[in-house]
Amino acid sequence: MNFCLGIKKCSNAAFKFKMPNIPDFSIEVGLFGVQVLCYWALTQYELILAQLAGLLEIETNWIANLANSSALLNDAFSDTVFAGYYVYTDGELVLGPFQGKVSCTRIKLGKGVCGEAAETKRTLIVDDVTTHKNYISCDSAAMSEIVVPMLVADKLIGVLDLDSRKFSSYDAIDQEYLEKFVALLTASYQKETVSKSFSSEQ
Repeated sequence: MNFCLGIKKCSNAAFKFKMPNIPDFSIEVGLFGVQVLCYWALTQYELILAQLAGLLEIETNWIANLANSSALLNDAFSDTVFAGYYVYTDGELVLGPFQGKVSCTRIKLGKGVCGEAAETKRTLIVDDVTTHKNYISCDSAAMSEIVVPMLVADKLIGVLDLDSRKFSSYDAIDQEYLEKFVALLTASYQKETVSKSFSSEQ
């Protein structure tokens, strides 16, 4: 989400950076172009992953976990206009739990950013949705988007979709950690599936 990571060269002024959701965390940057390490991107994502792990530990229901995890992401990033899921059902993506305004309910594979990511089974980042030829507009406030496919044994079960009101909101850091976020969810999905299968055999 355009957080600083690694070495940052500062201008001749003093700055103080605050960490979202961690009121007591800040990084002060000194004068005269001092270079500092800014860790809060990783710190915030690590916090989000820890929160998700806690949610998944106390609940196994797939829909409940999708709902709470979408709320978690929506709360973490103030520029978000959509945070949620499309579930792969009968050959198309169907709207699942999400945070945001009324949205598109069904998306065919290959159509829109969600459909492209689902079809290729690869994360897709679009810096400017207004210039993306295959874009499907569900909310005119969205300016950039990232979609992460959700796979179990290489089989598509859905996608995570995040839209931002700002251009170029997502980068390689977001991709790395949102893929970890999705990995936790799909692991939970597998556990629920195995549990249901075991119960039906009893």
